[in-house]
Amino acid sequence: LSYRFGWLSVDGVDAAVVEGPTLLAISLLTIPVAILLGAILLAVSAWARSLKEAQYYVLPVMLLVFVPALLSMNQSVELSSFIAILPVANVAFFMRDVLAQRFEWSMLVIVLGSTLAWIILLIRWVSQQLSREETLLGFDPEPFFAKTPSGRGRATNLGMALTILGYFYFGQWLQARDLVVGLALSLWLLLPGMSAGVVAMVRPRSRDWARIFSLRPAPSQAVFGAVLLGLGMLLPIAGGLQPLMGKLIPMPEAEAARMGGAFLQFSVLQVVLLTALSPALMEELVFRGVFLGLFREDGSAQRAVVLSALGFALIHLSIHRFAPTFVLGLLLGALVARHGSLLPAVVLHLVYNATLVLGAQYYMEHWAVTGPPLDFDGPIAWGLSTVLLWAGAWLCGLTGPLRPPPEPVS
Repeated sequence: LSYRFGWLSVDGVDAAVVEGPTLLAISLLTIPVAILLGAILLAVSAWARSLKEAQYYVLPVMLLVFVPALLSMNQSVELSSFIAILPVANVAFFMRDVLAQRFEWSMLVIVLGSTLAWIILLIRWVSQQLSREETLLGFDPEPFFAKTPSGRGRATNLGMALTILGYFYFGQWLQARDLVVGLALSLWLLLPGMSAGVVAMVRPRSRDWARIFSLRPAPSQAVFGAVLLGLGMLLPIAGGLQPLMGKLIPMPEAEAARMGGAFLQFSVLQVVLLTALSPALMEELVFRGVFLGLFREDGSAQRAVVLSALGFALIHLSIHRFAPTFVLGLLLGALVARHGSLLPAVVLHLVYNATLVLGAQYYMEHWAVTGPPLDFDGPIAWGLSTVLLWAGAWLCGLTGPLRPPPEPVS
């Protein structure tokens, strides 16, 4: 309106004027997405026991909502049928296309229908939260950082959210100044420093750090099995899950070129140290050591594995890499929960990362034109990967419950 009536103008620039149908479409989409977010916040307020506690929970909720909305700012990512059913992201993408005069009635129907379906599910969940006895009767809330299982759980959740945000903002700032030095500082100082702050905030009831953070030796067969798992996971993730995610949410060519160009700044030694060894040590210490250990202290091992894998996937802050890193995090967490030791997870992480980055570099230098001697999409490669995974899982004992072996009786 300001541009149309001349209240606002820019010299030498033609301003786009939003027409009536565009405004109508945006208005139709704004109302259901506002209801969707309102239902989420109402559920948070019903579950929290005080205003202060609810404010702590809003931070990770806004973080989760912010990531798919940000993705719509990339013009090279198109609105697909898969994105059209994702909450928040579907509305953000469709609004972007409407403003760019790319209006499709079929996509509008899918976006509205999926948003309404999410609203129905959320409202049913909110009604359950509001019908709880604790909500109806009310009770005096305990302090947010109380020395109770609930208080430690809240502190751990908040600490992981702050670690993800802090690593993103400060890590990006360090790496923008100098990629090699910034990446080293991010992994060796920033990430463990923030996790140490989380430990001080949570104040676990036990001081047996070796047991809580899984700083104990592991059986040699589990270490060897982790090597096999690291080799066996390469094809299912890089050749299966990653291409599948690429079809659902294609990675923009500019982002892929930027990631490839970043590796050109590294020597072979720097590639091994910064993209294989450092993440294997520091990320495992933080997510499978600190966070999995803190979650497991006051909850089940299965829940601890899932939550630590979620934080591990979110800290990479890439929707294109979320599913592969989450699946890898589940396997790494299962290893630690099974053996009570970080060593198998560090070995698996190191083997997987080193094989991935060095294999990609070798491929570009030797096989990019002639092609590899073995078809990576063929039955032989997938059969070999299956054998490696089965043998590694058997050696690591992943077929049993996720409980560490009992302590020896002295």
